[in-house]
Amino acid sequence: MADLRLALEDRGLSSQAISLIVRGVPNYSQWKLWKKWCLDNSLLIFTSCSVDEFEYFDATVQLVHFLANRTSAGFSAGDLGSCRSAVSTVISCLFNCASLSDSPQVSRLFMGFSKDKPSQPRWSIEDDAWNPGLIIDYWMSQPDNSHLSTAELGYKSWSLFGAACWPRCSDVARLVRSSVRVDDAGWLRFRYKGTKELKFPILSQEMSIPAEAHSKVCPATAVTDYIARTKDFLHDDRVWCSIRPLHGAFHRLDTKGDSLRRWMRLVMTRAGVPAHWTGGSIRMAASSRAADLGADPAWIMKIGRWSSWSMWNRFYNRSGCRHGPASTSA
Repeated sequence: MADLRLALEDRGLSSQAISLIVRGVPNYSQWKLWKKWCLDNSLLIFTSCSVDEFEYFDATVQLVHFLANRTSAGFSAGDLGSCRSAVSTVISCLFNCASLSDSPQVSRLFMGFSKDKPSQPRWSIEDDAWNPGLIIDYWMSQPDNSHLSTAELGYKSWSLFGAACWPRCSDVARLVRSSVRVDDAGWLRFRYKGTKELKFPILSQEMSIPAEAHSKVCPATAVTDYIARTKDFLHDDRVWCSIRPLHGAFHRLDTKGDSLRRWMRLVMTRAGVPAHWTGGSIRMAASSRAADLGADPAWIMKIGRWSSWSMWNRFYNRSGCRHGPASTSA
Protein backbone atom coordinates (compact mmCIF):
# COMPACT_ATOMS: atom_id res chain seq x y z
CA MET A 1 0.00 0.00 0.00
CA ALA A 2 2.89 2.32 0.72
CA ASP A 3 4.23 1.68 -2.80
CA LEU A 4 0.85 2.62 -4.25
CA ARG A 5 0.76 5.85 -2.32
CA LEU A 6 4.30 6.68 -3.47
CA ALA A 7 3.34 5.95 -7.09
CA LEU A 8 0.27 8.15 -6.81
CA GLU A 9 2.38 10.87 -5.25
CA ASP A 10 4.70 10.64 -8.27
CA ARG A 11 1.67 11.47 -10.40
CA GLY A 12 1.11 14.60 -8.35
CA LEU A 13 -1.23 13.20 -5.67
CA SER A 14 0.00 13.68 -2.13
CA SER A 15 -1.06 11.42 0.74
CA GLN A 16 -3.21 14.26 1.95
CA ALA A 17 -4.86 14.57 -1.47
CA ILE A 18 -5.57 10.83 -1.55
CA SER A 19 -7.16 10.99 1.90
CA LEU A 20 -9.26 13.97 0.86
CA ILE A 21 -10.43 12.16 -2.28
CA VAL A 22 -11.55 9.21 -0.20
CA ARG A 23 -13.22 11.33 2.48
CA GLY A 24 -14.86 13.50 -0.17
CA VAL A 25 -16.89 10.59 -1.50
CA PRO A 26 -20.61 11.36 -0.96
CA ASN A 27 -21.22 7.83 0.37
CA TYR A 28 -18.21 7.69 2.67
CA SER A 29 -19.94 5.31 5.10
CA GLN A 30 -20.26 2.81 2.24
CA TRP A 31 -16.54 3.19 1.48
CA LYS A 32 -15.81 2.18 5.07
CA LEU A 33 -17.89 -0.98 4.52
CA TRP A 34 -15.76 -1.71 1.43
CA LYS A 35 -12.57 -1.15 3.40
CA LYS A 36 -13.66 -3.51 6.20
CA TRP A 37 -14.73 -6.19 3.70
CA CYS A 38 -11.39 -5.98 1.89
CA LEU A 39 -9.42 -6.26 5.13
CA ASP A 40 -11.58 -9.17 6.35
CA ASN A 41 -10.91 -11.01 3.08
CA SER A 42 -7.20 -10.09 2.85
CA LEU A 43 -7.78 -8.01 -0.29
CA LEU A 44 -6.21 -4.72 -1.29
CA ILE A 45 -8.42 -1.74 -0.53
CA PHE A 46 -7.38 0.04 -3.74
CA THR A 47 -7.33 -3.30 -5.67
CA SER A 48 -3.66 -2.87 -6.58
CA CYS A 49 -0.26 -2.42 -4.92
CA SER A 50 0.96 0.05 -7.52
CA VAL A 51 -0.28 2.20 -10.36
CA ASP A 52 1.53 0.06 -12.94
CA GLU A 53 -0.09 -3.11 -11.64
CA PHE A 54 -3.62 -1.76 -11.65
CA GLU A 55 -6.02 -3.80 -13.78
CA TYR A 56 -9.48 -2.43 -14.52
CA PHE A 57 -11.01 -5.90 -14.97
CA ASP A 58 -9.59 -7.15 -11.64
CA ALA A 59 -10.98 -4.07 -9.89
CA THR A 60 -14.47 -4.69 -11.33
CA VAL A 61 -14.36 -8.35 -10.29
CA GLN A 62 -13.42 -7.37 -6.74
CA LEU A 63 -16.26 -4.85 -6.69
CA VAL A 64 -18.72 -7.48 -7.97
CA HIS A 65 -17.73 -9.89 -5.19
CA PHE A 66 -18.20 -7.10 -2.64
CA LEU A 67 -21.65 -6.20 -3.99
CA ALA A 68 -22.69 -9.87 -4.07
CA ASN A 69 -21.70 -10.09 -0.41
CA ARG A 70 -23.85 -7.05 0.31
CA THR A 71 -26.88 -8.66 -1.34
CA SER A 72 -26.58 -11.67 0.95
CA ALA A 73 -26.47 -9.24 3.87
CA GLY A 74 -29.90 -7.94 2.90
CA PHE A 75 -28.91 -4.66 1.25
CA SER A 76 -31.51 -2.91 -0.89
CA ALA A 77 -30.95 -1.74 -4.47
CA GLY A 78 -30.38 1.79 -3.20
CA ASP A 79 -27.75 0.59 -0.70
CA LEU A 80 -25.99 -1.37 -3.42
CA GLY A 81 -25.98 1.68 -5.66
CA SER A 82 -24.39 3.75 -2.89
CA CYS A 83 -21.70 1.10 -2.36
CA ARG A 84 -20.99 0.91 -6.09
CA SER A 85 -20.78 4.69 -6.38
CA ALA A 86 -18.43 5.08 -3.42
CA VAL A 87 -15.92 2.48 -4.62
CA SER A 88 -16.10 3.47 -8.27
CA THR A 89 -15.60 7.16 -7.50
CA VAL A 90 -12.42 6.56 -5.51
CA ILE A 91 -10.87 4.01 -7.87
CA SER A 92 -11.60 5.93 -11.07
CA CYS A 93 -10.30 9.16 -9.52
CA LEU A 94 -7.06 7.66 -8.20
CA PHE A 95 -6.21 5.59 -11.26
CA ASN A 96 -7.71 7.87 -13.91
CA CYS A 97 -9.71 4.97 -15.34
CA ALA A 98 -13.26 4.50 -16.56
CA SER A 99 -16.01 4.23 -13.98
CA LEU A 100 -16.31 0.74 -12.49
CA SER A 101 -20.07 1.28 -12.49
CA ASP A 102 -20.05 1.15 -16.31
CA SER A 103 -18.40 -2.24 -16.52
CA PRO A 104 -20.45 -5.14 -17.97
CA GLN A 105 -19.82 -7.25 -14.87
CA VAL A 106 -21.25 -4.68 -12.48
CA SER A 107 -24.17 -3.89 -14.80
CA ARG A 108 -25.11 -7.58 -15.05
CA LEU A 109 -25.03 -7.94 -11.27
CA PHE A 110 -27.53 -5.12 -10.91
CA MET A 111 -29.73 -6.56 -13.65
CA GLY A 112 -29.73 -9.92 -11.87
CA PHE A 113 -30.51 -8.27 -8.55
CA SER A 114 -33.46 -6.36 -10.03
CA LYS A 115 -34.90 -9.59 -11.45
CA ASP A 116 -34.37 -11.49 -8.20
CA LYS A 117 -35.73 -8.68 -6.03
CA PRO A 118 -37.87 -6.36 -8.14
CA SER A 119 -38.58 -2.90 -6.77
CA GLN A 120 -41.75 -2.53 -4.76
CA PRO A 121 -43.94 0.52 -4.10
CA ARG A 122 -42.81 2.46 -1.05
CA TRP A 123 -46.36 2.56 0.31
CA SER A 124 -49.02 -0.12 0.19
CA ILE A 125 -50.92 0.04 -3.07
CA GLU A 126 -54.16 -0.30 -1.08
CA ASP A 127 -53.47 3.01 0.71
CA ASP A 128 -55.50 5.91 -0.58
CA ALA A 129 -53.37 8.95 -1.43
CA TRP A 130 -53.58 11.93 0.91
CA ASN A 131 -55.21 15.06 -0.48
CA PRO A 132 -52.63 17.69 -1.57
CA GLY A 133 -55.45 20.23 -1.42
CA LEU A 134 -54.81 20.32 2.33
CA ILE A 135 -51.61 22.23 1.59
CA ILE A 136 -53.54 24.78 -0.47
CA ASP A 137 -56.12 25.17 2.30
CA TYR A 138 -53.38 25.68 4.88
CA TRP A 139 -51.68 28.51 3.00
CA MET A 140 -55.04 30.11 2.25
CA SER A 141 -55.43 30.52 6.01
CA GLN A 142 -52.01 32.17 6.40
CA PRO A 143 -50.92 35.79 5.77
CA ASP A 144 -49.94 37.01 2.30
CA ASN A 145 -46.38 36.47 1.05
CA SER A 146 -45.23 39.95 2.07
CA HIS A 147 -46.21 39.29 5.69
CA LEU A 148 -44.48 35.91 5.97
CA SER A 149 -40.97 35.48 7.35
CA THR A 150 -38.29 34.34 4.92
CA ALA A 151 -38.40 30.84 6.40
CA GLU A 152 -42.19 30.64 6.10
CA LEU A 153 -42.05 31.96 2.54
CA GLY A 154 -39.52 29.21 1.79
CA TYR A 155 -41.85 26.55 3.19
CA LYS A 156 -44.76 28.00 1.25
CA SER A 157 -43.00 28.41 -2.11
CA TRP A 158 -41.54 24.89 -2.03
CA SER A 159 -44.71 23.13 -0.85
CA LEU A 160 -46.85 24.89 -3.47
CA PHE A 161 -44.25 24.22 -6.18
CA GLY A 162 -44.11 20.56 -5.12
CA ALA A 163 -47.90 20.27 -5.24
CA ALA A 164 -47.93 21.84 -8.71
CA CYS A 165 -45.28 19.82 -10.56
CA TRP A 166 -44.35 16.85 -8.33
CA PRO A 167 -40.53 16.89 -8.53
CA ARG A 168 -38.15 14.57 -6.75
CA CYS A 169 -36.73 16.40 -3.73
CA SER A 170 -33.23 15.78 -5.10
CA ASP A 171 -34.25 17.40 -8.40
CA VAL A 172 -35.86 20.48 -6.93
CA ALA A 173 -32.74 21.13 -4.85
CA ARG A 174 -31.06 21.61 -8.25
CA LEU A 175 -33.65 23.98 -9.64
CA VAL A 176 -31.65 26.68 -11.45
CA ARG A 177 -32.57 30.08 -10.03
CA SER A 178 -31.48 32.07 -13.08
CA SER A 179 -33.76 29.96 -15.30
CA VAL A 180 -36.93 30.76 -13.33
CA ARG A 181 -39.19 33.32 -14.97
CA VAL A 182 -42.87 34.10 -15.46
CA ASP A 183 -43.82 34.65 -19.11
CA ASP A 184 -46.43 37.02 -20.48
CA ALA A 185 -49.11 34.33 -20.25
CA GLY A 186 -48.44 33.87 -16.53
CA TRP A 187 -46.67 30.50 -16.77
CA LEU A 188 -43.74 29.82 -14.46
CA ARG A 189 -40.85 28.47 -16.55
CA PHE A 190 -37.82 26.73 -15.06
CA ARG A 191 -35.02 24.22 -15.62
CA TYR A 192 -33.17 21.70 -13.45
CA LYS A 193 -29.43 21.01 -13.48
CA GLY A 194 -27.72 17.65 -13.14
CA THR A 195 -30.82 15.57 -12.48
CA LYS A 196 -30.93 11.82 -11.96
CA GLU A 197 -31.58 10.90 -15.56
CA LEU A 198 -28.63 12.99 -16.73
CA LYS A 199 -25.16 11.62 -16.20
CA PHE A 200 -23.49 15.01 -16.46
CA PRO A 201 -24.52 18.25 -14.72
CA ILE A 202 -26.19 19.95 -17.67
CA LEU A 203 -29.43 21.89 -17.91
CA SER A 204 -32.58 19.87 -18.47
CA GLN A 205 -35.33 20.78 -20.89
CA GLU A 206 -37.35 23.85 -19.91
CA MET A 207 -40.59 23.06 -18.09
CA SER A 208 -43.52 25.21 -17.05
CA ILE A 209 -46.61 25.30 -14.84
CA PRO A 210 -49.52 27.75 -15.06
CA ALA A 211 -50.02 30.51 -12.52
CA GLU A 212 -53.07 30.14 -10.30
CA ALA A 213 -55.93 32.63 -10.45
CA HIS A 214 -55.76 33.15 -6.69
CA SER A 215 -52.51 34.99 -6.04
CA LYS A 216 -52.37 33.94 -2.37
CA VAL A 217 -51.72 30.29 -3.29
CA CYS A 218 -50.08 30.77 -6.68
CA PRO A 219 -46.86 28.70 -6.95
CA ALA A 220 -45.42 31.10 -9.55
CA THR A 221 -45.95 34.10 -7.29
CA ALA A 222 -44.62 32.35 -4.19
CA VAL A 223 -41.45 31.16 -5.94
CA THR A 224 -40.67 34.51 -7.58
CA ASP A 225 -41.34 36.35 -4.29
CA TYR A 226 -38.99 33.96 -2.48
CA ILE A 227 -36.28 34.43 -5.11
CA ALA A 228 -36.55 38.20 -4.79
CA ARG A 229 -36.44 37.99 -1.00
CA THR A 230 -33.27 35.84 -0.99
CA LYS A 231 -31.36 37.39 -3.90
CA ASP A 232 -28.43 38.29 -1.63
CA PHE A 233 -28.10 34.81 -0.12
CA LEU A 234 -25.22 32.53 -1.16
CA HIS A 235 -27.61 30.45 -3.23
CA ASP A 236 -25.15 29.25 -5.89
CA ASP A 237 -27.91 29.74 -8.49
CA ARG A 238 -30.24 27.35 -6.70
CA VAL A 239 -33.67 28.43 -5.52
CA TRP A 240 -34.09 27.33 -1.91
CA CYS A 241 -31.64 28.22 0.83
CA SER A 242 -31.13 27.05 4.38
CA ILE A 243 -33.18 28.80 7.05
CA ARG A 244 -30.19 28.76 9.40
CA PRO A 245 -27.06 30.84 8.67
CA LEU A 246 -23.63 29.24 8.48
CA HIS A 247 -20.83 31.59 9.53
CA GLY A 248 -23.26 34.47 9.20
CA ALA A 249 -24.44 33.63 5.66
CA PHE A 250 -27.40 31.71 4.25
CA HIS A 251 -26.32 28.98 1.82
CA ARG A 252 -28.24 26.82 -0.65
CA LEU A 253 -29.80 23.63 0.60
CA ASP A 254 -28.02 20.32 0.29
CA THR A 255 -28.56 18.79 -3.17
CA LYS A 256 -29.46 15.46 -1.57
CA GLY A 257 -32.81 17.02 -0.83
CA ASP A 258 -33.07 15.91 2.81
CA SER A 259 -33.91 19.41 4.02
CA LEU A 260 -36.64 19.80 1.40
CA ARG A 261 -38.21 16.56 2.56
CA ARG A 262 -38.27 17.94 6.10
CA TRP A 263 -39.75 21.21 4.89
CA MET A 264 -42.53 19.38 3.07
CA ARG A 265 -43.24 17.11 6.01
CA LEU A 266 -43.44 20.14 8.32
CA VAL A 267 -46.10 21.73 6.10
CA MET A 268 -47.92 18.39 5.80
CA THR A 269 -48.01 18.11 9.59
CA ARG A 270 -49.50 21.59 9.87
CA ALA A 271 -52.06 20.70 7.21
CA GLY A 272 -53.11 17.53 9.03
CA VAL A 273 -51.62 14.90 6.70
CA PRO A 274 -51.16 11.55 8.57
CA ALA A 275 -47.65 11.03 9.90
CA HIS A 276 -46.89 7.82 7.96
CA TRP A 277 -46.61 9.80 4.72
CA THR A 278 -43.14 11.25 4.11
CA GLY A 279 -42.30 14.57 2.50
CA GLY A 280 -41.45 12.76 -0.72
CA SER A 281 -45.00 11.40 -0.98
CA ILE A 282 -46.17 14.70 -2.51
CA ARG A 283 -45.00 13.22 -5.82
CA MET A 284 -47.46 10.35 -5.49
CA ALA A 285 -50.34 12.30 -3.94
CA ALA A 286 -50.38 15.24 -6.36
CA SER A 287 -49.97 13.20 -9.54
CA SER A 288 -52.73 10.81 -8.46
CA ARG A 289 -54.98 13.76 -7.73
CA ALA A 290 -54.23 15.17 -11.19
CA ALA A 291 -55.25 11.85 -12.76
CA ASP A 292 -58.50 11.87 -10.78
CA LEU A 293 -59.21 15.35 -12.12
CA GLY A 294 -58.85 14.08 -15.69
CA ALA A 295 -55.31 15.21 -16.53
CA ASP A 296 -53.92 13.81 -19.76
CA PRO A 297 -51.58 10.83 -19.11
CA ALA A 298 -48.89 12.27 -21.39
CA TRP A 299 -48.98 15.53 -19.41
CA ILE A 300 -48.63 13.63 -16.14
CA MET A 301 -45.60 11.80 -17.53
CA LYS A 302 -44.02 15.05 -18.71
CA ILE A 303 -44.55 17.12 -15.57
CA GLY A 304 -43.55 14.30 -13.21
CA ARG A 305 -40.75 13.26 -15.58
CA TRP A 306 -41.63 9.57 -15.50
CA SER A 307 -40.38 7.34 -18.29
CA SER A 308 -43.60 5.39 -18.82
CA TRP A 309 -47.21 5.14 -17.71
CA SER A 310 -46.68 1.55 -16.53
CA MET A 311 -43.89 2.61 -14.17
CA TRP A 312 -45.97 5.47 -12.71
CA ASN A 313 -49.00 3.19 -12.51
CA ARG A 314 -47.05 0.56 -10.62
CA PHE A 315 -45.26 2.71 -8.06
CA TYR A 316 -47.14 5.99 -7.68
CA ASN A 317 -50.67 5.77 -8.97
CA ARG A 318 -53.38 5.83 -6.28
CA SER A 319 -56.02 7.42 -8.51
CA GLY A 320 -59.33 6.00 -9.66
CA CYS A 321 -57.70 5.07 -12.99
CA ARG A 322 -55.18 2.78 -11.29
CA HIS A 323 -56.12 -0.11 -13.61
CA GLY A 324 -55.79 1.99 -16.74
CA PRO A 325 -53.56 1.15 -19.72
CA ALA A 326 -50.62 -1.07 -18.89
CA SER A 327 -48.25 1.28 -20.67
CA THR A 328 -48.22 4.32 -22.85
CA SER A 329 -45.58 6.50 -24.39
CA ALA A 330 -44.69 9.70 -22.59
